[in-house]
Amino acid sequence: MNWVRALVGVLVLWSSTAWGATLTWQPNHDPDLAGYRVYQCSQQPCTHLSGHVSLLATLGKTTNFNIGAPAVPHHYFVTAYDFANKESGHSNLVTFPPPLHMAPVTMTVVGHPAVGPWGMKATTTDHRDLMATVYLDGAVHHVEHTAPYSFPGDNGTTTTTERFGLGSHTVEFEFHLEGSTTAIGRACRTVHEGDPSVGAVTLTVVGHPGTGPWGVKATTTDHRDLMATVHLDGAVHHVEHTAPYSFPGDNGTMTTTELFGHGWHTVEFDFYLEGTTTKIGRCCVTVHETTS
Repeated sequence: MNWVRALVGVLVLWSSTAWGATLTWQPNHDPDLAGYRVYQCSQQPCTHLSGHVSLLATLGKTTNFNIGAPAVPHHYFVTAYDFANKESGHSNLVTFPPPLHMAPVTMTVVGHPAVGPWGMKATTTDHRDLMATVYLDGAVHHVEHTAPYSFPGDNGTTTTTERFGLGSHTVEFEFHLEGSTTAIGRACRTVHEGDPSVGAVTLTVVGHPGTGPWGVKATTTDHRDLMATVHLDGAVHHVEHTAPYSFPGDNGTMTTTELFGHGWHTVEFDFYLEGTTTKIGRCCVTVHETTS
């Protein structure tokens, strides 16, 4: 028996009842099968080599296991083992509870960061009772409970404005269902205080990160000859010279799509005048890819 391949590709599913969620999988029919092991991770990547993986259960030849009702998402995979305690590779990965998705978020700069005070307004077509943790340059600024969601705050009717220091500043809204600690959506925008900035940029997610390949298209009202350095999760992905600016690329007419791995991904476009090294604007969007 080739135990390295014994369980690879086996489909793992879940069902959910009042008694909790149950993992189920296709049986292995090798004659020396002793049973299965169920593993759990609190974060990704989730493999045998992950520092945060834990053995949840060692089972006989049963092909299901009740994992209870975890309050926050965990990741699970199953392996087979034989009577000599040799273990197979792992099955595909599943997450429970499955991530919740929210409607797209639109972020609007309020004020004029190039010449004066500014702020940020976030709106969404998601009508559930939401709350947002608002970050400035990576640090928690405040928690916002009422739409439209605002930075640095609001006066009851409109977003307020302030100055935060010369240079680039990134504002991020991390959305939760009210009273929950599980993030269901994120959106961020970077502005440059004190310098002329690129015209208004609109980022559009192309495809469906919840179910398949996706990409991002950036359009701008700035008609100068621009170029953009495109980042994925903080690393340079490519340089884009032609509007509309695209990630991961385009086929001449439209943005292409790919899979980049289960979890959160942030795509950022840094804009320059073509052929220069002076940054004149930034914009970013964060999505949650949920394919295994």
